[in-house]
Amino acid sequence: MDKPVTIQDLEKQLAAQETELHRVRTELARVNEELAREVTERRQTEETLRENEERFRLLVERTHDVVYEVAPDGIVTYISPQFAHYGYEPEEIISKHFIGFVAPEQRQQVMESFETGTRAGTNYPTTFEWLRKDGSRVWVEVVGKTVFDDAGNPLQQVGVIRDITERKQQEETNQSLMLL
Repeated sequence: MDKPVTIQDLEKQLAAQETELHRVRTELARVNEELAREVTERRQTEETLRENEERFRLLVERTHDVVYEVAPDGIVTYISPQFAHYGYEPEEIISKHFIGFVAPEQRQQVMESFETGTRAGTNYPTTFEWLRKDGSRVWVEVVGKTVFDDAGNPLQQVGVIRDITERKQQEETNQSLMLL
């Protein structure tokens, strides 16, 4: 037969349960403090990220140079708003191959430079004529750097495009004067 439960047995069970409850509450308080700390850290990290993104956006939008990203296959994945200087809205360029905007007689040289630079990781300044939307030409200097994944495969090339038309015209003027 079962032994009858005494008040002492119930008090022992109650004390054991209170001890366990205290342990669980203490653990929950510790976990809550840890979660609160993690939430605070995450909020601070997110705020820092927002501030850095805003700083980067302002930097990209305030420079005269065009900032770009191009996939290893030559497809434009990002072009900054300054590209309007060439008559195009960024949406007209993104998802297209950049070589279509290079003067036809310079495409082979520019493509070779792009491919070599993508494999090597850095493109040295390359100058060529860019075709504006109205068909006119603008001399540009492009400098890019390849971003690789952990396995060493190229992910994209990022860089800047700078209008150097005035510089090229000045060089031509100087050469003409030297010939006189």
